[in-house]
Amino acid sequence: MAWHRVQIDLGDESVDAMMFADKSQLRVANVIEVGDSIKVDKKTYKVVSSIIDVRDNFLTLNLAKASKSKEKKSDDSKQVKG
Repeated sequence: MAWHRVQIDLGDESVDAMMFADKSQLRVANVIEVGDSIKVDKKTYKVVSSIIDVRDNFLTLNLAKASKSKEKKSDDSKQVKG
């Protein structure tokens, strides 16, 4: 899997970051305050955890992946006369 370049929206400014292809992780320079959520490319993601990599002063944010909504299961107990 690969990383792709994204923009983090901080209100009046934006910061470049890298997002993992499955949108589960985000790497950004340690210049932002981390809250409960973060806005990336105009989409809001919930932040599950964050880790500071002191070797290069980058934040790695683990993001909650959106789950697919479950559709109502059809009732197969009713038989149709044919």
